[in-house]
Amino acid sequence: MKSLVHLLVISSLLTFAGCATKPLETMRHTAVHLHFSDGACSGTVVGKRSILTAEHCLDGSDVISVDGVDVKVTQVMKDGKDHVLLLTDHVFAQSADVSDEPEQGAAVYVLGNPGELESFYRQGYIAGYKDIRGQHVTLYDLNGFYGDSGAGVFDSDGRVVGVISVLYQQVDNGYMKFMGSYGLAFTDKQWRAAQSIQ
Repeated sequence: MKSLVHLLVISSLLTFAGCATKPLETMRHTAVHLHFSDGACSGTVVGKRSILTAEHCLDGSDVISVDGVDVKVTQVMKDGKDHVLLLTDHVFAQSADVSDEPEQGAAVYVLGNPGELESFYRQGYIAGYKDIRGQHVTLYDLNGFYGDSGAGVFDSDGRVVGVISVLYQQVDNGYMKFMGSYGLAFTDKQWRAAQSIQ
């Protein structure tokens, strides 16, 4: 009986490890560290020449550093929800697919650049939702910090389902923190432009 229980536990762990492998492998090839004149953020390559990140990261410059390489931004497309698609003159080797946000309780994964740390992997889940200043926000139970802004939130199939924009905290005789994102609101035309540019 003990052997059967041990086999079931090992099988469960291997299944869980398999789920975590796909998003991490995709993120390693598509998550980028962005440096602007006034700070750093995170982003995700979503097209041959396109990066998805948070609008509040932008400083107005048409040249940014992507993983230490200077890249010229040729076009900026906004969705009005703190997201931008940066079309660049640089050709990236791989890009991530984008999908609809999964439901509450679904596992999510992030590879971002919190503070002085680079390419830090976290996993958590969709904890719930809150309206913040009139905007619907998805809150994730996972650790994060400034510099994670713009990082892609991935589902268990390795698809981008959100972008980190919010650090939500409650401090009152205790402490609680969530990372959060607004729903992606790009038009089909914007996505086509970002993914088809050669």
